[in-house]
Amino acid sequence: MIDKKHITKRKNGLQTKDNILKESALLFSKFGYNSVTVRKIAYACRIKESSIYNHFKSKEDILSELFMIFEKTFSSTRLSSSELEEVIIENSLEHALRVVVARNDQDNSMIDNIATIIFIERFNHEKAAELYTRVLINQQITYFEDVFLLINNKYGLKHETTYLHHLAINFSYAFMALSHEYAMAKNNMINKEHVIRKMMNALQFYVTLLQPKGDLNDATK
Repeated sequence: MIDKKHITKRKNGLQTKDNILKESALLFSKFGYNSVTVRKIAYACRIKESSIYNHFKSKEDILSELFMIFEKTFSSTRLSSSELEEVIIENSLEHALRVVVARNDQDNSMIDNIATIIFIERFNHEKAAELYTRVLINQQITYFEDVFLLINNKYGLKHETTYLHHLAINFSYAFMALSHEYAMAKNNMINKEHVIRKMMNALQFYVTLLQPKGDLNDATK
């Protein structure tokens, strides 16, 4: 026989844990990891401080789980190889890049907050520095390099792989910075329309760089 009380208790426990993670991500991103106490997290969650320890051993344990969630979830913002090929085949060059960037910026406030934590804490926290370098930088560069290679082949642009590699590096850093600005805009910290306009201008700039021009490849030789 199913114990309904046990199921309800477990469900409530999971909801409490999720809320702790959500509120911790928000607090850490706003005030910095070192400035937030377990008591402040409990207050934001409207629970007793002791209740936090039913789910996490320490504040560091909360941060570690947030980092794990980020790594698992962030990869889902990237199009799969088959999805990427379909987007590039069915759309113009500019629209294909728009789809890629839009997919890379799904509306997930918790992931935005964790990305902000990683960006801030990379100077103080070894795991944050490792995630910043491996996931936000290196994996993104590899992903956008694959995007540009597919675009290069699909449209017959004939750019050299060295040029596309350098373009992917530049593109990754530019859109990482703009993504942080967009996250700030979604929290009403800066003007959202202004950030979107900058993103569209940057996108158009990279579309121009991908257009076939005789001297583009020579610049990287």
